[in-house]
Amino acid sequence: MHSQNYAHRDIKLENMLIDEYNCIKIIDFGFSCAISSQRLHKILCGTPCYMSPELVSKQKYNPASVDIWALGILFYRMLTGVFPFSGMCFVVWLSWIGKNESILFKRIKKGEFVVPNLSFPVKNLL
Repeated sequence: MHSQNYAHRDIKLENMLIDEYNCIKIIDFGFSCAISSQRLHKILCGTPCYMSPELVSKQKYNPASVDIWALGILFYRMLTGVFPFSGMCFVVWLSWIGKNESILFKRIKKGEFVVPNLSFPVKNLL
């Protein structure tokens, strides 16, 4: 997608499907946009637990970089079952996020999360 100069801007587990051939399909392109290497974006969009530090800081951002960050969050969640910056599972997150979004955003900005107990190669990739 990025090689075709498009960014999704809402990468999350809920927007991933697996077909009968075990190929991942990305859905919900409601926030997607055309990208260029010279143009930064400023529209705040996406799902809070997957947002990058520049998004939650309301800075201009590269949409492709935001997608890469969200993939890291998605990978962490797939490995551990929780979000890295809230430390909660999705069901608890739904009620938690409304009241504590500012706490979540502070943790994202500071990079405060626990590195899970995983094998070195997986931890290194994460």
